[in-house]
Order: sequence, then C-alpha cells, then structure tokens
Amino acid sequence: MDEFTSGDHQAPTIAGNVPDPDAQVLNSLVQQDAIPPTPAEEPSSPVAVLDTPRLASRMLTQSIKVDPTWSPFMVLPADPRRLSLRIHVISDTATDYIRIADDAGKLQALSASALVYVNDICALDNHTGPLWVYAPDAANPVTLSVIAVSE
Repeated sequence: MDEFTSGDHQAPTIAGNVPDPDAQVLNSLVQQDAIPPTPAEEPSSPVAVLDTPRLASRMLTQSIKVDPTWSPFMVLPADPRRLSLRIHVISDTATDYIRIADDAGKLQALSASALVYVNDICALDNHTGPLWVYAPDAANPVTLSVIAVSE
C-alpha cells in the first residue's frame, strides 16, 4: 500500500476525511423523536359557509323573415335549462299569423298547433322542448322575433 491507494481494494484515496462526522453533528441539532400534534391540539379557524354561485344566464335572440312558401323549420332546439321564451310576430297584413309547435308534424294541422297573430307576444315560460314554426297562411312574409333565456 502506498499513499495513493487504500489498503483492501487498491482503490485510490480521494481527498477528505473518510469517516465524515457531519451526519452526527446534524442529528444532534434536530429533535429526532418529535411527535406531530393531534388534530384537537391544532388551532381551529371558523368555517365560513359560502353561497352557491348562481350560473350566468344566456339570452338567445333571433329575428327572421318567414316566407309563406317555406316548409316548417326549427327555430330553437330543446334546452333543458331554458327559463323563458318570448315570440313576437310582425307583418304588414293585420290578419297574418304563424303556427308554432314542439314538433314539425303538428304544424301540418291547424288544430294541432298554436297560432301567434301579428303584434301578439307569446310567452312560453318553462317550455324546454324545441320550437318549430310554419307560416303557410300568411299573405306576405312575416317577421318572427324570438327571445329565449337559459341558465
């Protein structure tokens, strides 16, 4: 064995103190057997009850000129979160009306659909199904305005 190798393994000796006492010094500074406090001993703070936030509503609006030659068409799809629905009909002819229903097949028969006359505002609160429109009996194109509010 010379000054550059250790005794057993013939590995080179690296500089420094091989039996490092740093770990023992650090352990002597720290309490090793500390027990965490039980939850009852921890300070408690009052729990504030939060209100459930209200969802922002959406307003869906549209105005469309409905031609009497058109087939029945869907104005609004079904919306389970719809809160209110307003329909307004405007026309140059005072006797014009449109037919509305929740199914296109119901619009074929006058008795199976609802009629909304010119300058009437139809309120359908809590209707969450689709809205179909048809205006085969109008003398001229009628303007349909729809306002729907959903959560």
